[in-house]
Amino acid sequence: MVSPSSVIDQVWHLHLIYTKSYDTLCELIGKKVQHIPATHNPEEGNRYVDARQRTHDIYQHEFGTPPADIWSARTMMDTLNLTKARFKLRTVIIATIVAFAVLCVPFYFLLQPVYIYIANPDFIISYALLFAAAILFMEFFNRVKLAQVFSEFEKISFVNRLTPQELIYLQRGRTESVINGHINHLVNEGHIKIRSTDKVEAVTGKGFTTQEESQIMQLLSSGRAKYTFLLRKLTTRAVFANLAVSMDAFVKYFQKSGKFHRLFYINLAVYAFICMLGFERIVIGAMRDKPVVFISLIVILALIISAILLYRLSRVMFTRIIPGMYRQKIEADPMLQMQWDWQYFLAGTAVYSVAFAVIADMSTTETVRSGVIAGSNHGGGSSCGSSCGSSQGSSCGSSCGGGSCGGCGGGGD
Repeated sequence: MVSPSSVIDQVWHLHLIYTKSYDTLCELIGKKVQHIPATHNPEEGNRYVDARQRTHDIYQHEFGTPPADIWSARTMMDTLNLTKARFKLRTVIIATIVAFAVLCVPFYFLLQPVYIYIANPDFIISYALLFAAAILFMEFFNRVKLAQVFSEFEKISFVNRLTPQELIYLQRGRTESVINGHINHLVNEGHIKIRSTDKVEAVTGKGFTTQEESQIMQLLSSGRAKYTFLLRKLTTRAVFANLAVSMDAFVKYFQKSGKFHRLFYINLAVYAFICMLGFERIVIGAMRDKPVVFISLIVILALIISAILLYRLSRVMFTRIIPGMYRQKIEADPMLQMQWDWQYFLAGTAVYSVAFAVIADMSTTETVRSGVIAGSNHGGGSSCGSSCGSSQGSSCGSSCGGGSCGGCGGGGD
């Protein structure tokens, strides 16, 4: 018996679901490789440990050093070299608010001797300039730090092999944007016709090269369809839903990492300090019966902007840093620039044909109005049911679930 790594175990379980394809694999290698699920019985623990070591030794003898991203990593996230933060951001924000309230008293006595000699509008102008300077500095600082974090991802990491569709989803957070790109391409290729301001129709039934195109044309095989209806159906198809699931998992993993949290703490401290300076000005002015309405509005505006910038920080890696790295690669490769999906990634909706731009814009408006946000209705896991069954001749059933298998039988192969 040999035993797979965690990564291979996941891929193998998925392959087992497609029984016809798996049978073809076994025919190719000349042996039926049986599946032996792990019972998680402590008495069998040593057996599987020995099997994994035996597998490692055989692999090294036959092929050389096992690739770390396949044989050592537990999940695809391990190659990002990120460790989980000790505290939740919510906890840190609450602690910051408490600290802000506690420090108000010492800051009052510290700043009062200075503030009484600074008149308005000098203070307001100085405060606005200080806040603007802090924003510019932190924007620069954040990009430098996030670029450094990106550089620390291993070269074999999936982040260095993202598809245009994955990049588009990371930037916009909507499966709808990915689907629009594919349909616009099919319109340009003459496979789909725009029949009205809200309906599309399939023209041809052959010549599709990707699963995404096949799924789109399959839904259109019965004739015309309202575009908003088509979008809602496509977001539930595995080929699109699983893209959203995997990219959302990447985003959440990064946002929970210690490296991101440390950067967030620095930003939070800087903006909290600046808001403290404005708040103390209000308190000191009020204690001296000075007008504080205008400075109060300025400080409230600073609080709102700070909150927006802190929220935006959680998305900068995916909207700026990673896409920016890929843009540099594409600009250096003329062949990539000729491919429609990379053009769509670079130019966005500017590549839409005139007819499709109208229907895409209207469908986006209607989708948002109805509360159906593309990319949010894929549930909590992969969409097995929509991707198997039609071609495999059997339903997925319970498949292998999320459990691991102990090994595979087959005479040591």
